[in-house]
Amino acid sequence: MIDSNEIAIQRINDCLISQEDYLDLSGLGLTDLPQEISQLTQLKYLNLENNQLSIFPIVIFDLRHLNGLYLECNPIKDLPIEITILDEINDFRIDLEFDLSFEFDNKISAWLYEVEYRYKKDILQLVD
Repeated sequence: MIDSNEIAIQRINDCLISQEDYLDLSGLGLTDLPQEISQLTQLKYLNLENNQLSIFPIVIFDLRHLNGLYLECNPIKDLPIEITILDEINDFRIDLEFDLSFEFDNKISAWLYEVEYRYKKDILQLVD
């Protein structure tokens, strides 16, 4: 039986060969991302929904051209300050698991606000 990490690596390799700009690794039960994903420098959209990622995968910071990052339905509890280097993202989805007293670093809050602004602006442009 093939494990989820092997499936992820196969999908990453297929994406690398085809030069696709979208990669779907959702629903594989991943607890971490394979390092091979850092080779996908052309990647614009990464779907990691419905996995078991409890820590934000730092290898994502190698994907500097991401426009969309989907992390919903993962038990991630915090965002690292480095997320602010992903300045091309305009569609970011995540369910953070934290208590109500949790507060983001000001830089992360500003980044989240800017991403939301760009996302809403893009939606309004699609409607026009």
